[in-house]
Amino acid sequence: MSQLVRMGQGRFGNYRILRLNSDLVPHAHPEAQIVFALDQGIEDVIFVNNEPINLTYRTAVFANPMEKHAHRVCSQNCEYLALYFQKSWLIDMFGNPEHGRSFLKNSISVSDTIAELIDCLVSSAKGNASEDEISLWVEKIANQLQDHVVIAEAPDTERDVNHAVRKVEDAVSYMADSLLVHRDINLVAREIGVSRPQMFKLFRYHMKTTPNISWNALRMDYAKQQLEEVDISIEELSAELGFSEAANFSRFFKDHSGFNPSQFRLVAKTESFV
Repeated sequence: MSQLVRMGQGRFGNYRILRLNSDLVPHAHPEAQIVFALDQGIEDVIFVNNEPINLTYRTAVFANPMEKHAHRVCSQNCEYLALYFQKSWLIDMFGNPEHGRSFLKNSISVSDTIAELIDCLVSSAKGNASEDEISLWVEKIANQLQDHVVIAEAPDTERDVNHAVRKVEDAVSYMADSLLVHRDINLVAREIGVSRPQMFKLFRYHMKTTPNISWNALRMDYAKQQLEEVDISIEELSAELGFSEAANFSRFFKDHSGFNPSQFRLVAKTESFV
């Protein structure tokens, strides 16, 4: 059974230490994510934009904000560290990509220095360190990732790119505003003034994902926030998000995160009192 070992946050965003025993479906996050294997026996595969990347003790996998990825678990009872970076923090650390939304390459080499820093971060997290101390270790790790920054290619015309990016941003904004109302991709396309195929093309090119996966990412983000901050039952939250049954919502949550909403809430509430 998959287990959320510990979670917390810092100035960079938040982190999770977890054990995974089941695959994760294609999904995305509003934040960027990097996954480190904490056990040397891990040999998993993470698909980023359908491209397989081997996740090992010496290779981490990075997914840019809203970038589609899926995790195939090939190891059992092993631990992983997942860091979720806020976009503003990434911009401060690596600069703002002028075109597209890529900050780092998807495959990250884990040097001896990074491995030592990860060990320090995990030890600090399990030892109930402060948010500032956790952020300090994350920042030290990030400083070692400069060699993996993506150099953006110049577009054909900057005006066309900016217009396309605004269309995608408008679509994501409309999805967020309509999160509890409906999930009709055709309505989103009409709202931003493009056809359904055009919208999918825009998302694939500029977000490296699909509208459906982006919408599910927003639903997961909302669900986690509600589970952490609001006294709402799983059944009520399920209905609020448009699921016909709480079991369907729990399955959706577990397929995207590796653990069920009840376990997430339990760990989140426990961490808040540490």
